[in-house]
Amino acid sequence: MAVKFVEKPKAATKAKAKAKAGSHDATMEEIKAMVDELGALDDFLKSISTKIKRHEELNKTIAAKGDEILKPEETLVVAGEKYAVELGAKGNETKLKDGELTFIESLLNDIEPGLFLKLAKVGITDLRKYLTPQQMKLVSDTKRTKKRTVKVAKLA
Repeated sequence: MAVKFVEKPKAATKAKAKAKAGSHDATMEEIKAMVDELGALDDFLKSISTKIKRHEELNKTIAAKGDEILKPEETLVVAGEKYAVELGAKGNETKLKDGELTFIESLLNDIEPGLFLKLAKVGITDLRKYLTPQQMKLVSDTKRTKKRTVKVAKLA
């Protein structure tokens, strides 16, 4: 935002300027209050980040211990002095078999012509691995999003 220095308005234009600036000042005051709240929350999150990392570490370690002693379909509840944890069964992952994409395409298109293309999704990041920038321009559009970054800095 550019800062513009102007002379103090004369009495006749003061009322107009005050009314116009009033809404801007109110908005800026709201933003300032939110900035301070965001900064305080940022400080809080930084203060507990080591605890969050430890939480993630313990979660992974307990799950790994469960892998050592349980079959994939088994579950187990372990109670400590104050808390209990339920280790669930391992989840399932389904992947398409190599070389079956053409068969899947024909199955889906038999159900509804063009269905395969409606369901198939290719990620932009994956496309960028294989296409040149010129090819990407041919098959995609890039525009600014409505999101804006916000960076917090503590004032002295």
